[in-house]
Amino acid sequence: MSMHLSRHAPVGASAGPSVAARRRLAGRLLDSVEDGLMPGTCVSRALESALVLRLYQLEGAVPAATPGRGELVDYLRWVRHTASPDSSERLLAGWALTGPGADTSAAVGELRSFRHFSAGRKRCLAAAVAKVFGARLDLGPVGSDVDRQGLHAWASAYLTAAQVILAPERASEAQVAELRATQRGPGIWEEHILCHVLVLHALRLVPGHEDLVRRGVVRLRRTQREDGGFPFIRGEGIFVTAMAGVGLAGTCGYPRPKVIAMADRLAGLQRPDGGWAYAVGVEQTDVDDTSVVVEFLRAADPYRYRPAVAAGLGYLRRIRGRDGGFPTYVAGADSEVTMTAAAANAIRPSDPRGTEILREAIAFLAEHQRSDGTFEAGWSRSRANAICRAVLAMRAAPRLGEPKTEALAGRFNRRCSRFLLESQNTDGGWGQLPGEASDPISTAFSVIALSHAASGAPGAAALAKGTTYLLREQHGDGGYACRPESVGPRPVLFDVPALADAYVLLGLGHLETAGPVPAVPNQPSPRTKGPLMLPEMYLPFPARRSPLLDEVRTRTRNWARGQGMFEEDGTGEPGLWSVEKFDTQDLALSAAMFAPEASAEELERIACWCFLLTFYDDYFLTLYKNTGDRAGAQRFTDRLAAFLPLDDERNGPAPRPGNPVERGLASLWPTARQGRSAGWQRRFRTNLLNNTGRSMQEVSNNSEQRVPDLMEYMEMRRGTAGAPWVADLVERARGLDLPTELYLSEPVQAMVTAAADHVTLANDLFSHRKESELEEDPHNAVVIVQELLACAAGPAMEVVNDLATSRVGTFQHLAASQEVADLTEEQPELKQYVQGLRDVMAGNLEWTRLTGRYTVTDRSPGQAPVPSGPTGLGTSAARIPYAVTS
Repeated sequence: MSMHLSRHAPVGASAGPSVAARRRLAGRLLDSVEDGLMPGTCVSRALESALVLRLYQLEGAVPAATPGRGELVDYLRWVRHTASPDSSERLLAGWALTGPGADTSAAVGELRSFRHFSAGRKRCLAAAVAKVFGARLDLGPVGSDVDRQGLHAWASAYLTAAQVILAPERASEAQVAELRATQRGPGIWEEHILCHVLVLHALRLVPGHEDLVRRGVVRLRRTQREDGGFPFIRGEGIFVTAMAGVGLAGTCGYPRPKVIAMADRLAGLQRPDGGWAYAVGVEQTDVDDTSVVVEFLRAADPYRYRPAVAAGLGYLRRIRGRDGGFPTYVAGADSEVTMTAAAANAIRPSDPRGTEILREAIAFLAEHQRSDGTFEAGWSRSRANAICRAVLAMRAAPRLGEPKTEALAGRFNRRCSRFLLESQNTDGGWGQLPGEASDPISTAFSVIALSHAASGAPGAAALAKGTTYLLREQHGDGGYACRPESVGPRPVLFDVPALADAYVLLGLGHLETAGPVPAVPNQPSPRTKGPLMLPEMYLPFPARRSPLLDEVRTRTRNWARGQGMFEEDGTGEPGLWSVEKFDTQDLALSAAMFAPEASAEELERIACWCFLLTFYDDYFLTLYKNTGDRAGAQRFTDRLAAFLPLDDERNGPAPRPGNPVERGLASLWPTARQGRSAGWQRRFRTNLLNNTGRSMQEVSNNSEQRVPDLMEYMEMRRGTAGAPWVADLVERARGLDLPTELYLSEPVQAMVTAAADHVTLANDLFSHRKESELEEDPHNAVVIVQELLACAAGPAMEVVNDLATSRVGTFQHLAASQEVADLTEEQPELKQYVQGLRDVMAGNLEWTRLTGRYTVTDRSPGQAPVPSGPTGLGTSAARIPYAVTS
């Protein structure tokens, strides 16, 4: 997919909001390069996997004689029961595992509603697949009357295979010869697993091909993935490498030798017709790959690659349609919007016939734009894909020097902008279709389009939110995970995970080269002091409170006094904690809302742990972080695990507690782990030590006077926000003990992360003024967003509030998902655990509001200094002093 980013970033772009995230992402992509190419691996899919298992069944092979068959069955069971939200994938997996019988109405409806010039052959293919499993889809007449004009090699092969499967008695010699031709050579023809397995299913119906089919099955097994499934194609190494290369070559600062090595490798893979295929070993060239490779080579070194670029442009000129558009594979086939835009992004007005080609391409795109700004589906399910490509193609209009064409492009862009602005989700991202959950790929496409097509405050605000979404979704390793958006054969989705990284790299690059996102006007300046109106935080479930609060509050105070934590008793650290501060901060209230139905004993346990970890934050801050004592901090944190022994480990005698924190651990842990499984004990200890272990990272930041960026900050706070270990205690209070496998499942982990993020962002909104005015400490999400988006505090608070809202939406979506419903059916205790997470989020928000913990007040002479940053549950990571050496 050509993104037209082949220009250097302007001076000052290094200060843009997405630079750090882009560098991490670029480093991840460059690290994956081997022999000049990125892998571009295609992951398993239900369609091919089900067809392979059916082939095994029809061939009569017993499981023991079929290597990998057991793993294949396990993969399909996973698809059917756990992995896929796609009803068609679950239907295919069910057909393969138990035979036909499931409801096919959803699949039939989708195929009947598919409007595309290729729809006839797709219905023929679907009917053939159903017949392989002994099923039937009510799709009307299909088969021999399908139009074959303009078919490329793969489409012709799988259409022929489908026709033979539907009517083997009518198979012609020419059809059989076409199918046999795909079985020559030692590998998979065109690296196309779907074509290969369909051909085998067809040939097994034609007498005399038994040996050919058996040899084909042997070759097929070599493509089985580690998860047991089979992919659509082996991969898209050329496409992914070129796509990422456009982003890398378009900006200074990345290792030029690596970029040139990638370009050299791609130049050497050019086919005799001047075009490029999607992967090594594939003969069929196409407009998409050719366009993006040409753009990459021009960006990398136009002189070095001049012959390859000229041949590529010749390929594009020859394949162009009479209507001014471009098809995907074969001259004379129907032109498509996405291919036309891709080719236009590779061509310049100065190229041979460049002005004519671009003028006609722009006219073609404008003619095929719908009134709402969208286009017919192409090779992506995401509406933003075609919009993004087309908007970039429209940038050629001013260079043509034709006012009429430029005016046409202006109207075109306004329609695209209107659609994108109206379809943006509340979390700042975009989904594949309006109303669907946001994903990084669709969001990257959208911010690219808006960065060139939108203007004014609405466009700036949408870009700011979109940027924040992309930064939040980045993983710790720099990469992105995303639901698949590529389709093939249309409309069936397939997944090449590396494309998410490549597309987002381009999105961040366009944000960078577009310059900083302007601040929303008429807001206070970033340094304005004084109260700001806190945005109303959305939380669709109310906080509840235990009636045992007063009793537990007294018990918790007495416990803290017994550990020597109050300065009045002569045992606490001076200026750290007092009984008055204990009453004001009221950690017992938080516990009463975290577990409103708990017994007095369990509630006291939660309150004591909440106070201990809050005390730990302040203790570590005062003794080690503010003093820069790294050696002392290391000794202190290294000792903590010894006070958290596990029942299933051989533990030596515990050391003698030497401070209030160690005394608190020694007091609380024995009863906390009593009667708990080894999995729960290990999980709680891990979550607790994650909370304390990040403290050393904070000390390092202090010594280097380093401020984390937003993504790093959020990752750090997930370990220190306190929500995971509080949820463990709430789980205990509810009498639950989740199996480790259930706790580590993807939906449960995603819900825990969403809850932790909400706790972090809520605390940061309430503590923002205290941090920015009293401590001048930038380690707060609001402050970081101000720096990130170059905006004032008011808009930054809105962005942070939007982030918090999106995390609630993610949590609610997961809690209501079929995945969680299926898990709950198997493990009913999950329902109570999810409610416990709701109580943690609601309780934290309400406790923060009620206690006035973050209220800014002037400090009287002699009063102890307010700890830097928020002092909520596990908030030490958010209180890194800005310059401890000053």
